[in-house]
Amino acid sequence: MLKKSKSYSKSDLNLIFRSGIFILSNEKAQDMTYPQHPLLDTRMQSTDNLDSGLCREDENGNLYSSDGKRFVKCGDGSTTCHIAEGVEIIVDYAFLTTSLIRNVYVPDTVKAIGNNVFAHCEDLVKLELSDSIEQIGDTTFEGCDELRQLTLPGSLKYMGINPFKGLQRIRIHSNSPHFLVTHNSIYSADGTHLYAYNNLIDSSYTQAGSMADHIVARMLKGLEIIEPYACYARDFTDFMLPKSLKVIRHHAFQRCDELEEIVIPEGTTTIEDEAFKDCEKLRFVTLPSTLTSLGTDVFKNCGSDMNITNHSSIEIP
Repeated sequence: MLKKSKSYSKSDLNLIFRSGIFILSNEKAQDMTYPQHPLLDTRMQSTDNLDSGLCREDENGNLYSSDGKRFVKCGDGSTTCHIAEGVEIIVDYAFLTTSLIRNVYVPDTVKAIGNNVFAHCEDLVKLELSDSIEQIGDTTFEGCDELRQLTLPGSLKYMGINPFKGLQRIRIHSNSPHFLVTHNSIYSADGTHLYAYNNLIDSSYTQAGSMADHIVARMLKGLEIIEPYACYARDFTDFMLPKSLKVIRHHAFQRCDELEEIVIPEGTTTIEDEAFKDCEKLRFVTLPSTLTSLGTDVFKNCGSDMNITNHSSIEIP
C-alpha cells in the first residue's frame, strides 16, 4: 500500500524528472507504417506540484504519482522491484539512480515505458514485458549489458529511438504484429523501417570477405529508412545497404568502430546529421547521384585520410 503523500525538494526532483519529451512526437508517429494511436505522455504531469502531493512512497522506497497510475522512481539500493498493480506509465528515467537493480516485475496494467527508463542498469538480468504494453521510449535499455533476452509483447505499437542502443549480447523476439524481428534486428512490420540492428552475428546473414576479420552486414530488401542510432556501435567492417534505401537518419551508424567502407546506393536522397560520426576506421565512402540532402558533421571524427567518391551535386565540406 502507498504511504501518505511525502514532499520532495526541487533538487531531488530535478534528478528524478530529467525528461521533457514524449516517447514519440506526433510528427514521427505519422511517419510510421502501423495504425495511429494517441501516445501517452511519460513525463510527470504539469498539473502535479510539490504542494499538492506530487509523489507517494511505498514501503520499499519506490515513488508513485499521487493517483498511483505512474511509477516515478525505484527505491535506491534495490535489487528487485515489484511495480504495483494499477500503474499505467513508467515515467522517463525511473530507474536512473538504481544501478544495483537485477529483477523488475511489471504488472499487466502498464501501457507505456518511458525514455531511458532502465538506461545503465548494468546488472539487470530479468525483465518480462506484459502484454498490456503499447509503447516503449527512446534508448530505454541502453547500458543494460547483462540483459540477455527480451520479447516485444503482442500489444506493442510504438517504439522510440533504438531502445536497445549499444547492447552487444541481447537476443530479441517479437510477438507484436507491428514489428518484425529477423536476424535479431528490429524492423517495421513491412520491413521499410529499421529501428535496431543487433550485434549478434548470424552467419546466414553476413558475408565473409577474403580476410577472416572482414564481415559485411546485410539488411532486408525493401528497407527505406534507417532510423536514428539503429546501427549504433555495431562491429561490422562493411554494411551492404539495399537498393530500396531512401533515408539515413541522424546518428544511424555512429561509433561503428570497425566500419571501413560504405557505399550509399542509388535512390538514397537523404543523409542526416552525424550519421557516421566517430567511425574512426572509415576510409572509403561512395555517395549516389540521387542524394539531395546531406546533414552537418555526417563524417565527423572519421578517418583523416577518408576517400569520398561523390556522384551527387552536393558539395562536401
